Amino acid sequence: MTQPRQTLRPPLRRVRESYVSITGTTYTPKAGDQIIGVNRAGIVTITLPTAQLRSGRVYTIKDESGSASSNNITIATEGAETIDGSATDTISEDYGAKAYYSDGSNWFTIQLLLAATVAHVNTTGRTADDHHDESHSHAGIANIGARAYHSANQSITHNTGTTLAFNSERWDTDTIHDTSSNNSRLTCKTAGKYTIVGQIEWDASSSSERLLKIRLNGSTTIALITSLPMGGALFDTTAQVVTTYDLAVNDYVELFVQQNTGGSLNIKAKANWSPEFSMIKAVG
Repeated sequence: MTQPRQTLRPPLRRVRESYVSITGTTYTPKAGDQIIGVNRAGIVTITLPTAQLRSGRVYTIKDESGSASSNNITIATEGAETIDGSATDTISEDYGAKAYYSDGSNWFTIQLLLAATVAHVNTTGRTADDHHDESHSHAGIANIGARAYHSANQSITHNTGTTLAFNSERWDTDTIHDTSSNNSRLTCKTAGKYTIVGQIEWDASSSSERLLKIRLNGSTTIALITSLPMGGALFDTTAQVVTTYDLAVNDYVELFVQQNTGGSLNIKAKANWSPEFSMIKAVG
């Protein structure tokens, strides 16, 4: 009599809880943590532990409160390790997120928007610390880019080329823009080809030519558009300039305007679309 063949299957894997919500002022990540959500409208310090300093260890820290710009999240180390060569790092953008990975000696950052994280652990008898504990994580990194805007009108003097300022941000995934230091600039931190877009609205004037251009490194024009009022009518005038350009690390772009009405003319601050300045890295 032929005996039926038995098929041996490995035991089912169980999903390890990898998310932890932080509402206190301090926290030290544990071995099982992967995503750390900071949900506190106040200053928080996350201390990366020496005990978890293994090659390939990753912690992703996210501002869930939306208040990191006024209540920075400080990332510190437990021992003498550094983070990108410094003693500490900060998350200072509202709803900002960074991943911190270890090379076995120190910590390094990857700035990202988290898309998904999946973790599993082998339960075939090995302990959690055996052979890198058989855990894996996968995170989707958002496109690299930033979008900045200005919250007040900017007066542009007659026949005087002016670089626009941008005192606020919609988002920034690669420290491309700074709202206080050189806030006219979008600075490339990851080399590649970028789509760069500027959009403005001029105050009403029935005459004059208006100019809008994107300048590279303070001098080189890489995109330009000129406009005139529609039929000489007293209407606000909008303009948009777009280009794609190959940028090296530390290249920066600015939005430059000029007008010749004979007097000063405002660039108007309009919710969500004037003045706005953005750049996004092409995938690949």
